[in-house]
Amino acid sequence: MKRIFLMLLIIVLMLSGCIMDEDIFENQATTSTSISITGSTATSEPTTVPTNTLTPTRSEPTVAVETVIPTQIDTPTVEPTYTYNVTPSTLAQEWQQDILELKALFLAQELPEDFSNDEEETIIEDPTLFFDPNEIFTVLDHLSMQLGYDLAFVYLTSNLEGFPVVYAKKEGEIPYRSFSEFAQARPECAESRADSCYASNQMEHDGTDLGYLQFLTFELMYEQFYLYWHSNYNDGRPVATSEQLELILEWVDPDMFNMEYEAFTSYGEFGFTDEQKALARRIDLEPIVTIKEDGAEVRFVYYTKWGGFYELKAWVPRENLIDYGFTESTQLVEYEIPLNF
Repeated sequence: MKRIFLMLLIIVLMLSGCIMDEDIFENQATTSTSISITGSTATSEPTTVPTNTLTPTRSEPTVAVETVIPTQIDTPTVEPTYTYNVTPSTLAQEWQQDILELKALFLAQELPEDFSNDEEETIIEDPTLFFDPNEIFTVLDHLSMQLGYDLAFVYLTSNLEGFPVVYAKKEGEIPYRSFSEFAQARPECAESRADSCYASNQMEHDGTDLGYLQFLTFELMYEQFYLYWHSNYNDGRPVATSEQLELILEWVDPDMFNMEYEAFTSYGEFGFTDEQKALARRIDLEPIVTIKEDGAEVRFVYYTKWGGFYELKAWVPRENLIDYGFTESTQLVEYEIPLNF
């Protein structure tokens, strides 16, 4: 009986073991491990369970790119070479020729050695040996002296300068030999030079446009010969044509006095700047003569190395020329040569 009971117990235990083995198998299946049996050897292999794997996005390296903004360069506007659209009038061309010829006449006069004597007064014993100022009228042929008068000069010298003093005298009258004689005979001319001392007091013109212009040319230039040292500041003259303007701007124009500028290069550059040239080329060079009943209003351009270009306006009477006067002066282009005497 006991034996039967023991056998039944063993059977029960065996059945219980089978049930437990089933549970263990199921549990192992849930851990994704399969058992493969080949022959008598059991090998366990991991089972790959497909999952929704997120493929990492490829991170492109970020490159810091500096945006270069082109810098705007203010390139200066280059003015084109000025082209003169206005052909000088016949009046302007004739007047410019007069100015050039008068300048050439003065430049041809070499300063006599005795005239540059700083210590002694200049005495002219024989006027025929020197420049005759009446030759001016061979150029300024619309001008003349009043009947019975002509021109003469004395020379005034100091330790800083020397220049002629041109005066009117009666024809046939012996000219003064020196400035001292001139001043003694005409004390009003010794210092202030009264109106009666000026040559224009006995001059006349023919009343034409060119006559008025030639008179002003005389007044501006008639003592520009035999200049010594500081007197060379007296270099001004009118400019009436673009051709003459270009010669001045490029330093081709012969100067009012004969000087080798190369000897003075240490003073600085003598030439005009591009800006000065551009401004000068915009100047209206045409002279204007407005004739009225008792005279004329005159407008023209004047140039000097110590100041530049100016617009001058003047009143010139029909008669009594000593009553003329400049009514307005406007600087158009400033220029100063770096040369001092």
